[in-house]
Amino acid sequence: MSTPDHHSAASASRPLRVLSIWHGAVRALNRERYDALVESGDLELTVLAPTRWSAAMPRLLDLEPGGSERYRLIAASAWLRRHAAFHVYPRLISILARTRPDIIDLYEEPYTFIAWLVAWWRNQFAPGTRLVFTACQNISKRYPPPFRQMERYVLQSADAAMALNREAVGVFRAKGYDGPFEVVPTGIDPARLHRVDAGDLRRNLGLTRPTVGYLGRLVEEKGVATLLEALAVVNDGSFQLLLVGDGPEKATLRRRAHDLRIADHVVWADSIGSESVARYLSAMDVLVLPSLTRPHWKEQLGRVLIEAMACETAVVGSDSGAIPEVIGDAGLIFPEGNALELRAALDRLIGDAELRRDLAARGRRRAESEFNWATIASRIRAVWAAACERRPLELRRRG
Repeated sequence: MSTPDHHSAASASRPLRVLSIWHGAVRALNRERYDALVESGDLELTVLAPTRWSAAMPRLLDLEPGGSERYRLIAASAWLRRHAAFHVYPRLISILARTRPDIIDLYEEPYTFIAWLVAWWRNQFAPGTRLVFTACQNISKRYPPPFRQMERYVLQSADAAMALNREAVGVFRAKGYDGPFEVVPTGIDPARLHRVDAGDLRRNLGLTRPTVGYLGRLVEEKGVATLLEALAVVNDGSFQLLLVGDGPEKATLRRRAHDLRIADHVVWADSIGSESVARYLSAMDVLVLPSLTRPHWKEQLGRVLIEAMACETAVVGSDSGAIPEVIGDAGLIFPEGNALELRAALDRLIGDAELRRDLAARGRRRAESEFNWATIASRIRAVWAAACERRPLELRRRG
């Protein structure tokens, strides 16, 4: 097998060569990350994505079209794709060898089989290549063998890391990772995602009163039941709920709305594509993300909050996981699961148009300054630079 033996940093005569591996790149929206990266500097970028993906998805998802012609997209068949921990590409080794990257940008959790395999290949065949991983897990989990050992191996091998949230940094520091580590959340494109005229949509949906909305998966841990209970605290019809999405809890939530005698105040909409997100968020006066922490999960980001802020919709979130970190001073926070506190926050916003406008303006500024893809790409490049400046693994092992 032909293997790279060059130093990880690109020479002055050619651009930095990066191979990014991410199952999430099956979605065109997620590939905005790469559009921004190739805009931010001289870069020879290859992205490896699955031709189809099913783990944690309500349906089988085929690779969506779209993306810049300035990077190469390799669509490869993924085996064992029903669980992110197990999946692997049969062509992975040949792709690694043929690409000869200076940096492997691994957007997979360190405990996964693919992370271990990439780290092993780099250590065996391309020690000069730098390895950077991205972690989302913000709960410290002790995995069974062999995943515990694979995670330790990846943490010992990596040259730098990125985390989706601050808690994840603490989790992996405690597990022994001691290299460069920065919080780098996901981003949005403010030019594409902004407030639009949603008057026709509101009329079609029958939204005639102030509207509080939720957009996302209808699963128990997202806490939509708390939102229904908040509406029922005082069933005075002062606002409507718009619930956009699908999931295994939909039928249960419909029954709950009926039992609480608020069904007439709830409007349901099916899942929508990314091209419709701005319209639906613009149809809302307030967006709520009422997530609930569970033993093995808490909110790792809450992308819909960033999207709502970009669309100048006031946001309210529970204090689960990264939600307060994402909202900052641009919205209201309530204790997760507490319908009374959520209702108080909603009454405050519905009754104070000036406060809504202030939070909407703050949210837009926050989305533009903290979460636009140009800023995120700059932070990613800084992590890659830190990886290139670090001593290669074989030298670190020698002390």
